[in-house]
Amino acid sequence: MTTLRSLPTLVSLALLSLTACQKTVGESVRPGEKTGAQALGETAPAFDCSAVAPAAEPLVVDWADHDRVDLGITLQQGGVAVVHYGCDGLSLLKHCSIEGDYRYAGSQLLLGVVELETADAVQASLPVQGAKFSAEVSGDSKIDIATAIIGRLGTLVAGPARTELKGECDGATHYVRSAYVGAFSMATGTKGKAEVAAEIFKAGASAGSSSSRTALTRDGDLAACESHDPDSDKPPGKCRSAVRVELYPINEGAAEGPPPKAEEGLTNTCAEGFVPAAGGKCARKDSGVAYRCNRNDAEDCKAQCENGNADSCYNAGLGPLSRVPVAPNAPEYAARQQEDRPYYEKACEGGVGLACNTLGLMHASKSAGMHDPGKAKAYLEKACNELFLAAACLHLANELLEGKPPVRKDPKRALELVSRACDLGSSNGCVRQGEWQITGHKGVPKNPGEGSKALEAACNQGKDRYACETLSEIYRTGKGLPVDKDAATRLINRACVMGSANPLCKK
Repeated sequence: MTTLRSLPTLVSLALLSLTACQKTVGESVRPGEKTGAQALGETAPAFDCSAVAPAAEPLVVDWADHDRVDLGITLQQGGVAVVHYGCDGLSLLKHCSIEGDYRYAGSQLLLGVVELETADAVQASLPVQGAKFSAEVSGDSKIDIATAIIGRLGTLVAGPARTELKGECDGATHYVRSAYVGAFSMATGTKGKAEVAAEIFKAGASAGSSSSRTALTRDGDLAACESHDPDSDKPPGKCRSAVRVELYPINEGAAEGPPPKAEEGLTNTCAEGFVPAAGGKCARKDSGVAYRCNRNDAEDCKAQCENGNADSCYNAGLGPLSRVPVAPNAPEYAARQQEDRPYYEKACEGGVGLACNTLGLMHASKSAGMHDPGKAKAYLEKACNELFLAAACLHLANELLEGKPPVRKDPKRALELVSRACDLGSSNGCVRQGEWQITGHKGVPKNPGEGSKALEAACNQGKDRYACETLSEIYRTGKGLPVDKDAATRLINRACVMGSANPLCKK
C-alpha cells in the first residue's frame, strides 16, 4: 500500500537504463573492472535478494535519459506502463502496455531528502545500478537524494491479467499503478551532516564538484516546481519527471481487481531481508535506522514509532491482525479509539495519508468520543490534497455535500473532490462523479458528457460492474443521456462478463 511522505520523508525516483536493466545486479560490475570502493582497497558488499515484494515502491534514481523519456511518453500520452521487476533489476518494457491511461492530480510542492549511508542500502534501494553507486558510499561519504514532488499520475487499471498485455511483453512482471512527478537531484554528501533539498539541487546543477559533494544525476528544475499551479490539469514542462513509482504485479490468471485494502496495514515493499525506512529507502533491520514494522509485531511497531518511523505508528494504531475489531456501537469503542489516536496523530504528522484519513473519520463520528467536524475536515483535506489519498477525497466530498454545521454545504467543491478521487485511481470516485454530473445530484452542476466519460472509465479500466450497469441503464432509459441501445447492450454485456447478477444477463 503506497503512502506519500511529507517534507522530511519524500523519496526520489527516476528511470533506469534499459541496457543496465538487462543485467543482474552482480553483472553491473564485471569481474576485472574495479569500482571506486575496490580501488580504495574495499570490497563491494554482496546483495542477496531471494525475492522482491509483490507490491513495491523501489528507488530508481539511475534510469537513462532515453528510458525516462519513454516512461514519460507512456504516462502522458496513453497506455499503462509495464515493467520487469525482480532480483535481477527493474526495466521498462517500452513495447508492452495495457489498455488505459493515467490521470493527473496536483498538490502543493513537497520537498524531501533521503540519505543512503551504507553500500548494501544503496544496492537494495537502487535495483539496477546499486552496485555501481555503492562505490560512492565509503568512509565518510553518503548519497543524498532530494525530491520535489508536485503531483501524481495514477491509473484506474487494477489487478490486470497477463492476457491483457499488448505488444512485446516477454519478462513482464508488474505494471506502474502510479507515478509521483516533479524533479530530483542526487549527489554525494558527508555522513552525519544533514542537508536540505535546495542545497542538493544546487549541487546537482553544478557542472563540477566541491571537496565535499559530487553531483551524480538529476532531472527537472526546482524553480519550475516551486512556481507550479497545484490546480493545473498537468505538470509544467520542467517539473514532470517521474520521481517515484508504485508497482503492482500482473496476475497470471484472471484479473483480480484493486490492490489490497488499507485495513491490512502498510506492508514490506522491499526485497526479502530489507525493510522500508525513512523516505522509502530499503535498509536492513540491524542498520540502526527506524523502519516500517510488521503489523503483527505490536511491540516492534510501537518501538519503531517511538524511533520516528511514521509508517510504524500507523501500523501500531491498527494493532495486529489478530486483534478483535470493536463495533462502533460497542461500549468499549470510544476507549479503543482514544487508545489508538496518538499513534495515528504521529503517523499523520509524518505524512501517512491513511492515518490522516482515519483521524478525519474519528472526528466526524459521534460514536468515537471525539466528534469535531472542523478537525475532521482538516484531516481529510490533508489526506486528500497533500497526500493523494482518494478515500479521503470521497469522505470529504460527502461531508461537503451534506453540509452539516459547522461544515458549509458546497456541491461544486464536492464534485471537484470526487473528480480528484477518480484522477487518483479510484473507480468509486469516477462512479460518483458520473452519477452526480448526469443527475445533478444534490445541487452538483450537471455535465452529462463528462459524467458519461467518468462512468465509461470506471467500467472499462476500473472493471467496476456497477459503473457498467449504471451507464447501461442510463442509455437504455434515456434518463440523463439520449437513448443509445447499442451502448446500453455493450455496457451490460461487459458487466455480465464481470459476473453481474443483473436480470438482463440472463436474456
